Amino acid sequence: RVVLSIFPPPVRYFLQPFLILYYAPLFIIRNLANNTRKRARKTHEEVVDGWRSAVVKAEDTVSYWPVHVDSEGNFEADGSVELNTGIAESVEVAMETNDPVAPPLGKSEE
Repeated sequence: RVVLSIFPPPVRYFLQPFLILYYAPLFIIRNLANNTRKRARKTHEEVVDGWRSAVVKAEDTVSYWPVHVDSEGNFEADGSVELNTGIAESVEVAMETNDPVAPPLGKSEE
């Protein structure tokens, strides 16, 4: 919009279909060539698994921890702290122990 704002409206209306004809195939080819959704989902799952490992490690390290992982793998907070704050503190506690809580992104334990 900023680039085309230097042109008067009739010229912008004329150029707009050409921009669509140029960019639409680029987006389609990019989405067909890359599995961006699969890669994004896999990365997200690895991050959440790391958070789960951090919460479990924090529970093992500290006598009481306000965030827990239930049997289904969901996070639960006991109400004394917000869930996102508790997870962030869990990651900090796990990092202080200098033990890896999860394999690096893109690598799986085998």
